[in-house]
Amino acid sequence: MGDLHNLNFIRYRRKSSEGDERQVASLQDQAEALNDIAHRLELSPAQVISDVEEAKSAKEPGRPGFNRELLEPIQRGEANAILCWHPDRLSRNAIDTAALVNLLDLGRLKAIVTNQQVFWGTPMD
Repeated sequence: MGDLHNLNFIRYRRKSSEGDERQVASLQDQAEALNDIAHRLELSPAQVISDVEEAKSAKEPGRPGFNRELLEPIQRGEANAILCWHPDRLSRNAIDTAALVNLLDLGRLKAIVTNQQVFWGTPMD
């Protein structure tokens, strides 16, 4: 495992208006939940380098916020952790999931922190 206090986070919030995702927490609800998570884990505000908000379905690859504002800064080493409300906010398709797993495998992404769990990129996670 690791120390959350040595990580630089990108907050990621996504809301879709598509069918089965309509009842998911609003972007504001997700923001409040992420604030609670950060407070509970005693994360410093300085550890959060950006806050990405996106209103697009994750069933198809190609979300601009996910690609340009989340993945690319991690690939460049500007951030090494993600703070999101639930894992399904990040990905609901194999291509985006593979991009996240690849960053974990390469060690560029150290942790994904959600309301329920911290994923450290170990085989158990």
